Amino acid sequence: FIKKDRAVLKSKKMLDIPEEPIHTRKKGVRILHTKKIPLRDASGKVHYLLGISEDITARKNAEEALRKEYEELELRVRERTSELSRINKALSESEERYRSVLSALIEGIVVIDAKGKVLSANPGAEQILGVKTNRLVGQSIYDPRWGVLREDGTPSGRKDFFTVASLRTGKPFANVIIGLHRTDGQLVWLNGSTRPLFRQGEKKAYAVVTSFFDMTSRKQMQAEI
Repeated sequence: FIKKDRAVLKSKKMLDIPEEPIHTRKKGVRILHTKKIPLRDASGKVHYLLGISEDITARKNAEEALRKEYEELELRVRERTSELSRINKALSESEERYRSVLSALIEGIVVIDAKGKVLSANPGAEQILGVKTNRLVGQSIYDPRWGVLREDGTPSGRKDFFTVASLRTGKPFANVIIGLHRTDGQLVWLNGSTRPLFRQGEKKAYAVVTSFFDMTSRKQMQAEI
């Protein structure tokens, strides 16, 4: 500390230390954000040094927890991508096997037709969206009650909603983050992907398989930081 103080007094320039670990007797290692500021008199000569330290240990711990959350998220994305590959194979081989796989997944899976109506949904979707499967089927993704949000929290327009875009363009989307409101009003954040479906000889998708998982806890952790 003294060495840094003397360097500031000599240079007559403020020193900003973003992360400064210190060892305390009762709280162990703490991380500080420190500024050392030379104070001048009326003639401009440096007489004193002002030190300001902020304990940022809690923030650093939260950042580390968020880093671990990201790692877990990446692992889930890889696992889900592999699972979706198996689902698509099952769909081509057997519709019954496909339904069985969907029922076993904790991720939500919904099939949406070209008009935006939900054709089918698995128990994972029911759990995440808070809507019984028999009530979810037939609902429109354009219903304003969903209150779909982009990742930055702004309302998502109908055209740029990734499921609609996948139907329109015939292209798959992966790991799109959206927010929507459940029937109980609770806002949930989802990581979603799509896979458009085509009939033989047609270039326009007749439906799209949308998969998603709940990442609300990660968004809440980001907001707290």
